[in-house]
Amino acid sequence: MAKQSDWPLHGIFFLDSLLRAKESDPKNKVVWDNQRIALEILNVAPSTLNRWCSGETPIPEAKFKLAVSVIVAARQGTIPVQDTVRQFKEAYSFLECFENAKNEPQQTIPDWAAEFLIRRGRLTKGDPHIACNIKPPIADGDRMQAESPARPRDRSQVGIKPNPPCARLSNLPYRLPDFTGQQEQMDLVRRSLTEGQDALLAGMGGIGKTTLAVEFAHQHFADFPGGVFFADAQGMSRDPLQPVEVARLLAQAIDPIVQPRKDKDWTDVLEAHLASRRSLLVLDNLWSAETMRALRMPGSTRVLATARRRLGVPGCHIIDVDELSLADAVSLLRKILHPLSFDESSLRELAGECGALPLALRAAATFMLVYKLPIKEYIRRLRIQRSEQSGQRLSYLSEARELDKALDVQAVLSLSLEKLLEVNRELALRYLDLVQFPADFDARAVSTIWDIDARSTEQALDRLVAQSLVQRDHASGRLRIHDLLKEMAESQLVA
Repeated sequence: MAKQSDWPLHGIFFLDSLLRAKESDPKNKVVWDNQRIALEILNVAPSTLNRWCSGETPIPEAKFKLAVSVIVAARQGTIPVQDTVRQFKEAYSFLECFENAKNEPQQTIPDWAAEFLIRRGRLTKGDPHIACNIKPPIADGDRMQAESPARPRDRSQVGIKPNPPCARLSNLPYRLPDFTGQQEQMDLVRRSLTEGQDALLAGMGGIGKTTLAVEFAHQHFADFPGGVFFADAQGMSRDPLQPVEVARLLAQAIDPIVQPRKDKDWTDVLEAHLASRRSLLVLDNLWSAETMRALRMPGSTRVLATARRRLGVPGCHIIDVDELSLADAVSLLRKILHPLSFDESSLRELAGECGALPLALRAAATFMLVYKLPIKEYIRRLRIQRSEQSGQRLSYLSEARELDKALDVQAVLSLSLEKLLEVNRELALRYLDLVQFPADFDARAVSTIWDIDARSTEQALDRLVAQSLVQRDHASGRLRIHDLLKEMAESQLVA
């Protein structure tokens, strides 16, 4: 095969594999469809395609690369197969007019096409011909095949070809359209990542850490042209994933068919994929700092993590996620309950009963929507349950689990105590003693209840703060337990 000078060969290999696969398996419909798409887009005969793949005939670079991008996008479902020819023609027409546009200041090209040309050295950043507000007809397809600068290590060493044709730009979970509040935390994350730091969102269960991380990643997707990738480290399970297992999830999110060589592991594969790219890794539900340290990639890739534990990792800012303000809690209820309308005082009462905890607010609002329950009646039931027996309000809030298991507030909160029992049973039992405080408290009062010295009390409280089971006010140093966490602990005492 003739060597091409300034661009990866994956496109040639891809089409060559289509030809060979068709010869070996003529009944393979996927192969037939892929080759048909390729031929229609390129407007060439199969014999010409054969000559390109063998190196007998020079390949028109820009046209061919755009064609491969469209084919890959169609294979992955990014664009409908029936639209591939139209998408390609629209995209290629921009590039065809580029030579004329260079000499005509009033003519512009879209930013995605400019990005395509900048990578090939045919255009410089800041060129007046770049139009930043034109949406690409095939932006995703082209970006999947985006070339990156020279890498500090050889990707072939870990068993992957340069810019694999099946590479994706994101596997982010669904973005909740009613996301509300937490703008301060969003700004802190943005500032940390912009300054070259990583960020850890820390807080109690149900506080909205994952929702916040996913929302940030969606909002700032364009800031990470190398892609944004998500993995759940299952930190609150009995067997949290090891760093290499999280690396596998991320590497396969980028390239589902990649496999490391025998002498390499998944961390090597992930590093090779992300070398010299500006990407974002969203690591959800961490348990240990070791996982975050192991997955910090060299270069400009940043990490945004979530955890119930406050993990100390050098170069990583810890950003506390607290319950919503009353105004934001009411706003969230309004969004979820739309188009139903409720008076402000009732919404404020319900927000207070839910402790302004996002998960509890969602559970309550969803329950009312599905069962068409008036808000005053729901509040009345919550208050009756709270007065009858410890933990009954939390149990009633958790009845929304019949509609969606993710809305089981009691199960989510209990995980923190269960995990603490698993790793430090003595501290977990001491924690249950703290529910007798009706409001906030200080270390001296805790030392009296626990009947231990001040130093041991401080150390134990520090660990509970790090586990997000106790909250400490930065100014006064006084401590408190969230209302619903306290109720969860009380229910454990009753049981």
